[in-house]
Amino acid sequence: MDDAFKFIIKNGGLTKESSYSYSAADDKCQSGSSSAATIKSYEDAPTNDEGALMKAVASQPVSVAMDGGNMTFQFYSGGVMTGSCGTDLDHGIAAIGYGMTSMVQNIGC
Repeated sequence: MDDAFKFIIKNGGLTKESSYSYSAADDKCQSGSSSAATIKSYEDAPTNDEGALMKAVASQPVSVAMDGGNMTFQFYSGGVMTGSCGTDLDHGIAAIGYGMTSMVQNIGC
């Protein structure tokens, strides 16, 4: 995901869909278009450090790489996700909160 963040910084943000004429060869925001979102920097949280992840999520959305090929993810429909974690990191998701409900157990990945 670092490459995506580098792209956003280098190109001055993400262009609004309504002002972006799609062209498969185009890799930059269209001139004159306004950015829908910009970032100035990013940082990586340490691997397997739940405390660092919780601290980061408490102050902003966090991009998380995960294995999107396992059945737990493919059939996820809402709430706190449980199940086993894979290691083929092929999906990026936004973590916007954390916690546990009385009926769902958190898992350590």
